[in-house]
This record gives sequence, C-alpha cells and structure tokens, in this order.
Amino acid sequence: MNRIFLIVLLVFFACAKKQDESELMARVDNIRLTIDDLKKLYPESFIYQLSSSDVEKILEEWINTQILYLEAKELKLDQEDSIKLYLDVLKKTTLAQTLIMREVQKVRVNAEEALRYFEKYKNDFLYAVKFLQIVTPNEPEAQQVLSEIKSGADFKKLAEIRSPRPIQPRFWKRVELPPRFGEEIYQLKPGEITGVVKEDISKSFLIGKILEKKRIKSKVSFEEVSEYIYNLLRFYKQNALYDSLTNALRQKHTIEMHPERIK
Repeated sequence: MNRIFLIVLLVFFACAKKQDESELMARVDNIRLTIDDLKKLYPESFIYQLSSSDVEKILEEWINTQILYLEAKELKLDQEDSIKLYLDVLKKTTLAQTLIMREVQKVRVNAEEALRYFEKYKNDFLYAVKFLQIVTPNEPEAQQVLSEIKSGADFKKLAEIRSPRPIQPRFWKRVELPPRFGEEIYQLKPGEITGVVKEDISKSFLIGKILEKKRIKSKVSFEEVSEYIYNLLRFYKQNALYDSLTNALRQKHTIEMHPERIK
C-alpha cells in the first residue's frame, strides 16, 4: 500500500514539474519567469497581441535585468545606504501609486453630469480663441505678475520674461486647452484678462489675455464632444478623490516638514 502511494506521489510531482516547466518563459540560474508572471506584469490582452520578436525582446530585457541584478548583489550594492534608501522610497511610491490607481478606477461619470456640463459650456465649442499666456510655477509668483498687469505692465512683455516657453498666439479650440484655463478664457471678451488659474494637469499657474474670438461652427451636438466631456469630468473627480483621500489620511498621522532647512 505504501509503495502504491509512493508511486502515485512520484507521478503527481513529475506531472506537476512537467506542467510547471511548460509555463516557463525564461530562467537565469534559479530565477524563473513564467507565463503567470508575465500576466501579472502586463495586461493579458497586451501579451497575446505581441509578435514573436516582441516577446523575445521582453524576455531578453528581463534576462539582462536579472544578470545585472545578480552582479549588483555580488558587489553588495544593495548594502549601500543610498541604495537602501532609494529602494525603500521606490517600494513606498509603488504601493502609494497602486492604492491611488485602484481608488480612482472606481470613479464614474453619469450621463446627467456630462449633459449638464455640455449645456453650461455649449457655446464654447462653437468658437476658437487667440490669447497671450503667462505660466508660473507657483501661486505667489502668479499673483505678483497679476498685480503688475493690473498696475499697467505690458502683458506681452511680461509673458516673454516670466514664461519659460512663451507660446506664439494662434487660434485654439476649447478641447485643445488645459481644462480650467479653457473654462476661464472662454468667458472673456477680447482685451480681458483671467485671474490666476491653477491648472490641474501641469500643476502650474496661468494668466491669460484674450486677443480674439472667432466662430468656427454654427452648431455642436453633445455626441461630438461627449468623449472629451466624460474624460474631463472623470479627471476632475479623480483629482478631487486624491485630495480628499490624502487630506483624510493626513489626519491619521503626525506630520511635520522643514523646507527652510535647505537654503
């Protein structure tokens, strides 16, 4: 009886090993990469669309990474304080980004919200605008620039001096502009100036002066701009969720920072 059990056990492990080997994609010494590993690293739909040469490139890159990793371990690079710190930061950043990604994926925009936005800004999509723009990295600097403009400073000259990459005026459609800035600039008449606009995407602060507005369409349907509106509202909600989550988590922890110590 014991002998029969032993034979069955050996057959089971032999089959398991055979199946396990069939899942193997690449190996460096005892480090293995299986099909399941690839599915965890890449979307399954992406993997099965790859050509043979694409798969080979991925495996070659994985092999190169492993042999360089093993050499670095042999040289004890992972024991250096700066590397330990970097790896710790990388681990925390990866986990934090994973948490955020999973939370923002829950965000939904319904048709009622999208239609409401369309009705509010419907006329914007009928026009294109030409403007001057000043971009600053922080709000105090932007407020200083706005104060200079209100005191009579030449907007165009300030744009050339203060903006790192001044843009040449041309006509822009509503869907081509940074969202918050577009909402502001389109409400103005030629010659008028926006306030300071915090842009969610670039995290910079903008001031615009509208030069000209021209009609480019006689009418616009919701279907024409629905994808833009859904994406925009989803982005706004995701930003709000991020702010809400981080603000709530800050209440759970003791936090301090001292930027003044680096001068």
